[in-house]
Amino acid sequence: MRSGADGPTHDDVTHKAVAKAFGRPIVRSPELAELITGLLADRVTEGHLQMADIPDGATLLRSEDVRWPTVIMQNVFVLPGLPKVFRLKLPALCKYLKGDETPFLSRALYTLCDEGELAAVLTELDNRHEDVSIGSYPVTDRQYRVKLTVDGRDRERIDDVVVALREAIPREKLVEAEDRLPAGAEIE
Repeated sequence: MRSGADGPTHDDVTHKAVAKAFGRPIVRSPELAELITGLLADRVTEGHLQMADIPDGATLLRSEDVRWPTVIMQNVFVLPGLPKVFRLKLPALCKYLKGDETPFLSRALYTLCDEGELAAVLTELDNRHEDVSIGSYPVTDRQYRVKLTVDGRDRERIDDVVVALREAIPREKLVEAEDRLPAGAEIE
């Protein structure tokens, strides 16, 4: 997220910097140019229109609360430097970032295995279950040696991986398992 320096003066270099970072040229957004022209009519200058120059490929996030859209270039959000306008844009930005309403779920298994013992099965499961993230976290000061996490949005797919891990890990090396729900989630 970047705030400020997206106006028409010489020190307003944010859009140029973002374009350079992504290897993109600067282009004039017809939508932004039309918005500026509509606001300023016969007073519009080339300096004003420079505020319509954005990185090629950027998208515009619109909001009913703020006339001027937020420029988004992949994972970079260019927000205004004026605190009042910045705050006005936050609700639309939060809604945009919230995205998928499906809760993120996580399960964990604790083992007495070392990562070398688990590497092959973790790689194989990771290759078969691209929609689930499998993590491996060794520790030295606990009653287990490696914590395995299985994260994703599809409970059934997560359960499939946990079952496969339980089958692959020798019973005597499986310490315990836990289910974790996202913050604020309720148990079904």
